[in-house]
Amino acid sequence: MLHRVPRGGEDLTGYDGPPRLIPSSGTESFDTMVEGVMVLDHPVPGEIHWCDHHGVTCGRWSWRQGHRTRLHDSRTSVLFILDALAPMSYDDLQVASQDLSPASPS
Repeated sequence: MLHRVPRGGEDLTGYDGPPRLIPSSGTESFDTMVEGVMVLDHPVPGEIHWCDHHGVTCGRWSWRQGHRTRLHDSRTSVLFILDALAPMSYDDLQVASQDLSPASPS
């Protein structure tokens, strides 16, 4: 909220292969929650989503989280996805990303 940047977080230990941002064919599996119930869904064809070799990890850019890679308090290997569109500059995005990193030990 501090930087007003759309962002998402992924648990990298839940990934099968590298994260990729791609348009959907509509056939990819997406394990997610709908009204508090776990469901196997599929993205709309052409929808932009994050995925790995197993399927969708986060849909609708970084708005709809998958169950397999969602963050928990105990996770230490995470990927934060920050979306920046004009008028946000690359330098502003860097500042926002640095604020996500823990302070260096003194």
